[in-house]
Amino acid sequence: MIGQYITPEMQFRQCCLEIQDMEYKLALANLQREKAELKIAKLERSGDPIKLTKAKIERLGLEQHELAVLGAERELATLRQIFAIMPHFSRQEIDAAQQEEFPQVMLQMQQKKQLAQSIKGELTP
Repeated sequence: MIGQYITPEMQFRQCCLEIQDMEYKLALANLQREKAELKIAKLERSGDPIKLTKAKIERLGLEQHELAVLGAERELATLRQIFAIMPHFSRQEIDAAQQEEFPQVMLQMQQKKQLAQSIKGELTP
């Protein structure tokens, strides 16, 4: 949610955090896929009809898992494109912007609250 921030420095920080988080999740997803494939292979080797059915259920779950991974890979690609075109900032610049961001966010929250109250007042007979 890069757009939730006002300053470019905070947007850059959020983009970095989201890329880091998505890379971790994809690495974990790859390990989970590997584990599921091993489990399926073990179930299939057993020859037991119940275990073969369990293997089919696991395979269905793995297909859903792959769809989620595909979506995450697309999201990561988009985040990397955003990262490539946005201005980059040092940790010091980000820290300084954080001091600037907070009062602006509070002001926006107050404005939204006032707007909501005025709309509510207009709707109340």
